[in-house]
Amino acid sequence: MERGVPVIVTEMYLPQQYAREASFVKALENSLDAAAIKKHFNEGSRAAIRRCLPKQLRAMAKYETLKKRILTERRRFGGYSVYEVLGTFAAKQGSSYDANSCVRIISPIELPQAKKDLTDKKLTTLLLLRKEERQGVFQAVIRSLCALRQHHDRSPNLSSILHPTLTAWSGTPTADLSALPEKSRKRIRAITQSPIIQEIVRYFDDWIDEESFLLYGFLGYHLHKAGPKEEQIWLTSHFGVVNVYKRRRGPKR
Repeated sequence: MERGVPVIVTEMYLPQQYAREASFVKALENSLDAAAIKKHFNEGSRAAIRRCLPKQLRAMAKYETLKKRILTERRRFGGYSVYEVLGTFAAKQGSSYDANSCVRIISPIELPQAKKDLTDKKLTTLLLLRKEERQGVFQAVIRSLCALRQHHDRSPNLSSILHPTLTAWSGTPTADLSALPEKSRKRIRAITQSPIIQEIVRYFDDWIDEESFLLYGFLGYHLHKAGPKEEQIWLTSHFGVVNVYKRRRGPKR
């Protein structure tokens, strides 16, 4: 993971005994291994996996589409960590003490790779940009989507609330594009047109569906297999940005 990359952070709160159960610990380790995930979805019971999925991903056509994308793109999680969580909560009579584990899963939202770029028809306009421009535009729009997704269900309109950098590039009086070559000016103006934004929005929505499919269909499946008898397992997700601190070393003497 690189500094400044948008990520999805999901926290799963469950009893400590299940977080420590050997099969679930192994599943966490395998969640970082694309080959293990492929084996799971190819050889596991489709009916059992589908029962673990959210309702909107359970339809057969949706299931097959997401499974194919997961395996083709070799999707996996970016990392995880496990924490002990102790708390006391108000109850009808007095208070209740609770000892759980928090499993934190980190998944970076990746820029499409060059090999995939050549065949991904959903990103046609984005591919007209140079590599460095594509990286900047993709990250800027994804950051805006991450912020808006907290309050909108799907595909919010980004045309008037883009990242400040893109707003400055849109050709408004505050942006001085005259010093740039005509070819670059055309590319920059194309950034704020709806096709490129909608391409990234669709890519983002697909990424979220794949993330949910992997989270419930792989980790949720193995958690259920570990035998939790709880009425509820809490799962919360939010969007953030990886901020890597690197210590600067002085010059050698």
